[in-house]
Amino acid sequence: MLANPGSLLAVLDRTVTAMGARMLSDWLASPLTDIDQIDARLDAVGELAGDESARALFRERLRGVYDIERLLARVTTGRSSPRDLCFIGRTLTDLPHLKQSIGALQSPLLGELNGQLELCPDVRDQLQASLVDDCPLTSRDGGFIRSGCNAELDELRE
Repeated sequence: MLANPGSLLAVLDRTVTAMGARMLSDWLASPLTDIDQIDARLDAVGELAGDESARALFRERLRGVYDIERLLARVTTGRSSPRDLCFIGRTLTDLPHLKQSIGALQSPLLGELNGQLELCPDVRDQLQASLVDDCPLTSRDGGFIRSGCNAELDELRE
């Protein structure tokens, strides 16, 4: 048993997102035991390890993805800010490019994950249409709803 499992994570962690770091930590804490799942994961990792350009493209695309798990947790608990909603919209805007990149790969596991990746275009479109590009951190700062989104609000502003 390791004296400090966190030190192992620091050695292995080359993730570019908070979601990736959490997933790696979870995988180290609860490793797979099913040989088919292990083989599927190894095939996916092997494909990415062998294709430096695909790996670089993924890393670059993932840099633009905000921590959607945490953002959605804030939304579902009623603690989200306008900026959180803006970050969700930006992430949803970047997802089609990521999905396209994953779809170009051959690994069955990556194909399965790609099929599960929901782009939520209706949510993305609503957020883009409703929120200004640079939302304030808190709603009490105001000014985060786009003009033209709500006639009554536009009238009150005038």
